[in-house]
This record gives sequence, structure tokens and C-alpha cells, in this order.
Amino acid sequence: MTETEEQPNPDSPEEILSEDTLEEEAKKPWIRGLWMLILAALFALAEAVLFVCAILQFGWYVFGKGPNKNIADLGERIGQWLRATARYQTGATEDRPWPWSEAE
Repeated sequence: MTETEEQPNPDSPEEILSEDTLEEEAKKPWIRGLWMLILAALFALAEAVLFVCAILQFGWYVFGKGPNKNIADLGERIGQWLRATARYQTGATEDRPWPWSEAE
């Protein structure tokens, strides 16, 4: 190759918009949609678990004269997971929540 010949630029618009890249980009919304459906079901399950934790914690307040630390810690972890899931569901982040990433 001589100095006057140009080498292909991997960042050129032709390379970026190649047929393979466009097909891959077209699949991403559907894959994300599938993850969103899975996470929506898990979100509903986590809400149910949080509701049970709240009822148990209320019982602990009434009969135990104070909060149960384990229930409080579990509720906090569930709340953090719900927050991370909501951020992914609404498009605020591309990071899926635990177990696909580290817990906060």
C-alpha cells in the first residue's frame, strides 16, 4: 500500500451503519422489551414481599415493642432493588438490576 492510498476507517459512517450493525441495533429494543417484561413480573413479586415485610414489621412493633432489624434490612435491600429496577424500566440507565449487576 502506498502512502497516498487510504486505509479503511473503522469509525467511518459506512462501517458504523453496516448491515450487520443495523440488524443488531434493530434487535436491541426487542431484547430490552423482553427484559422489561421479566423485570416487571419480578417487580410485582418484590412489592408483594415488601408488603409482607411491612405487615410482619408492624406485628413486631405491636408485640415486640420495636422494629426487627432483619426485617428492616430486608426491606431496605428490596427498596434499593426496586429503585434500580425502576431506573432500568424507565430508561434512566442501561444497567439491569441485581442479579445481572452488583447490588447497590
